[in-house]
Amino acid sequence: MVQVEITANGISTQKNYDTSVTVASLKSKLEMIVGTAPHFQKLQLIDPITSTTIVDNMDDEMTLAQYNIQPNMRIHIVDINAQASASASSMF
Repeated sequence: MVQVEITANGISTQKNYDTSVTVASLKSKLEMIVGTAPHFQKLQLIDPITSTTIVDNMDDEMTLAQYNIQPNMRIHIVDINAQASASASSMF
């Protein structure tokens, strides 16, 4: 188990996850927290000290262990559907 910070759209929470969980499975769990369907989630892995992006788009097939997730790292959820909607509406 590893504790990570989950952020999205002004939401911030600490959660514990088993490092053997796949990113796809994690996205399903995160849907309950942020309300964004898994196929519209892009997960970014953020360094907790420097706030730099380590991984911009985590692969659904990989596990948290494969990303070497450490305690207190941040996983930021980007709603790609909201981005697409905003881009389309700004064209008109």
